[in-house]
Amino acid sequence: MCLMWNSAPTAWIICKSSNKKMKKRKPLVVGLTGPIGSGKTTVAGIFRKEFGIPVYHADDRAKQLMETEPELRRKIKETFGKDSYDENGRLNRVYLGQKVFADAMALKRLEKMVHPVVRADFKKWLQTQDAPYVLLENAILIKSGMDRFCDKIIWVNADENIRTERIRKRNPLWDENHIRDRMHSGKQKLENTDVAIIRLENSQNIKYLTEKIKEIHQSILDD
Repeated sequence: MCLMWNSAPTAWIICKSSNKKMKKRKPLVVGLTGPIGSGKTTVAGIFRKEFGIPVYHADDRAKQLMETEPELRRKIKETFGKDSYDENGRLNRVYLGQKVFADAMALKRLEKMVHPVVRADFKKWLQTQDAPYVLLENAILIKSGMDRFCDKIIWVNADENIRTERIRKRNPLWDENHIRDRMHSGKQKLENTDVAIIRLENSQNIKYLTEKIKEIHQSILDD
């Protein structure tokens, strides 16, 4: 209980103090997406290093969950064969990639299994965060429906030739056909989301990119 002095009209007001805990404010969720080779992971790393922004890497978590979630493992083996996992129980990414990235229907079947598990995992992760905002990095953010969690989306892009060269350097065993398949499978349409888009061009050097990210970070805090 407390006493408050109210001067107009002159009176003491008796108030009751609440024992209820204030509900923790949920951080803003800023989606981070763009085509393969655009540099999303680099961008996420700068946000984390420069400003301490937590990042949920949906693609990496999906791979982990495909190994650790028993029901998801069962569905993948049942649909794509026992060779989806190696003798040590690790996800056979080469085998599974060959199965789905050249076959649109197979990819849709895999996504239908994986996306709900990743969405649930992200919601749990978000509850543990107390930063002013978090980044949700997802190569197919809009396509997977995870844009529904976002207050804003950063769309990272780069010249196609630059993206292709980055992919070659990162994955020297991929042939040209596989690179084209991966680039095609990750295409998204910005018009399919109602979330505000922040465009970030990543065709120049790291200094230029860092300066642009600083501007975006401040605009998110100021909004």
